[in-house]
Amino acid sequence: AWRGVEAMELYLLAHKSLYAGRVDAAMKAARALGDYEDIIDPVDAYSLQALSAFHNGMFGECSTAMTKLELLPNLPQARRDQYQELAFAIFTKYPPRDPGVTEEEKKLDRIDDDWKKNLRKKYVIQCRAKP
Repeated sequence: AWRGVEAMELYLLAHKSLYAGRVDAAMKAARALGDYEDIIDPVDAYSLQALSAFHNGMFGECSTAMTKLELLPNLPQARRDQYQELAFAIFTKYPPRDPGVTEEEKKLDRIDDDWKKNLRKKYVIQCRAKP
């Protein structure tokens, strides 16, 4: 049950952050959605990751998410072709590289077990507070 809560919290956090202009926070939350493909539609998760990475100027991460979209099984060929055309348009203008961010720095920003534990605590407290 907690995986579902985590997935939805990340999904909502990514959207909320993106719409608020906090594209880095949106990208980090969207990146973590890849661990929840059994709960969140992979098309939604990787589209959100690609969009937030694009707006964050992280074109390497955007490329990775676009590739995952293109390789999803059961994706209609027409949709796959659209993703490929979009990727071509983006990456001919912007090289698929993440500027000045090392893999070690990316690891520091991951949604980790402590984040998940704090999320669970938040909901347990909220459930106990209900009459």
